[in-house]
Amino acid sequence: MAKAVASRKDVAQLAGVSETVVSYVINNNRYVKDEKREKVLKAIEELDYRPNRIARALKGKSSKHIILLIDRIKSEYYGELISDIEHFSGDLGYLVSVSLIVNSLNYVNNIIDWNVDGVIISSIHFPEKYIRKLAEAGIPVVLMKNRDFPPMNGVDFINTGLKEGTKKAVDYLYDTGCRRIGYVDRLSQNNHFSTMADFRYRGYYEAVTGRHEPVIISGCTSPEQLQEQLMQVMRSAPLDGIFCRNDGIACAVMNTLLRYRYRIPEDVSIIGMDDTAYAKTSYPTLTTLRQSREEIAKTAIRLIEGVNAGEAIGQEICFEPRLIIRESVREQ
Repeated sequence: MAKAVASRKDVAQLAGVSETVVSYVINNNRYVKDEKREKVLKAIEELDYRPNRIARALKGKSSKHIILLIDRIKSEYYGELISDIEHFSGDLGYLVSVSLIVNSLNYVNNIIDWNVDGVIISSIHFPEKYIRKLAEAGIPVVLMKNRDFPPMNGVDFINTGLKEGTKKAVDYLYDTGCRRIGYVDRLSQNNHFSTMADFRYRGYYEAVTGRHEPVIISGCTSPEQLQEQLMQVMRSAPLDGIFCRNDGIACAVMNTLLRYRYRIPEDVSIIGMDDTAYAKTSYPTLTTLRQSREEIAKTAIRLIEGVNAGEAIGQEICFEPRLIIRESVREQ
């Protein structure tokens, strides 16, 4: 049987101190009495609690290295988010590495051993147990809250407002006269489709509840499947409003509807999310939700800086997307 990896809680229990004291010793950012410090150091040694990383942290040496963990790189939104994070972190002397997430314990242990100053995570499927493990290793973790997460010790959250933004978009469709509104999910080859834990999906679901039955187009692995599902819905019980998970999906939906002689927005109003180049150059131009990307990037770096300077961990900073009105929706 593999040996269990020691946590900060284990160190605290063995040393007879609080986890906060252990954190102070590891990060060397608060005064701790020599007696308690020695107990913590001894417990760290006995439990083999990542000794190489901790030895360096105890010397007060910063790596000036932050890792951004994401599911996808090939999207305009993430490309711009990476650029913003690099811009704001570069001004403070940090190097940012971008890594596509791998769901394995070895991957997480490698991150811990890289001696980074912080980790920023934006993922729809990275397991909570791995996020907790990074935090328990004493690494400042900033988690983009794009799905439901339970409270986690040692983690700061950034709520990008996906649920409230989606509800705002769906409400706007109702305000313009739409009465049967659908949700179109992402395409995925890996079965990563929306559930109630996903804030965009939940925002749509809550917005239509009490108005009509939710109409969900999901489970598609290709544009052809998406087109087939969409047209099955339109032939059986037509939609007059559609909220799409992102701008790329929204443009695919618009192209399909236009091909089948539906008028946009006269017959169907459509809203996307992310305010990418798709939204500005599509025909008609796409109404979309724009996240506060620059402020989100700046806040993520500030939270990591704060934790390393000894500020409290466990904050949740909330943002609200802005609805950008263009030609794909009817006028109010």
